[in-house]
Amino acid sequence: MELIYLPVAFACILYGWHNTDAFVEYMKLFGCKNFFYIEDFEKEQEGTIGLDYNTYLIINHPNFFVKLLTCPICLSTWFNIGALFIHKSFPLFFLMLWLTWVLYFLLKLIIIKSDGN
Repeated sequence: MELIYLPVAFACILYGWHNTDAFVEYMKLFGCKNFFYIEDFEKEQEGTIGLDYNTYLIINHPNFFVKLLTCPICLSTWFNIGALFIHKSFPLFFLMLWLTWVLYFLLKLIIIKSDGN
């Protein structure tokens, strides 16, 4: 069962991080606008149409950690490396990684198609 629920959870987290404003909105809700450059992002977003948080991070804070966070394939790989330490099964790592990618991109495709784009 863990073979299914972790990749599903990872795909949902990836979708929420890369394709929604959920992180920014929750940081504002919990009063954490000073952290994670949220205030700077909102100021720059006012002058730039279509700027999302990931793009803002890549443009204004280009470092290795930001590149890992803004790349869905990289981030999912690290999620699954963390799961590897729990399961301690190297072949299972590749299966879960592949399943995470398939579920994430399938979810993204379904939502794009349902929006009519």
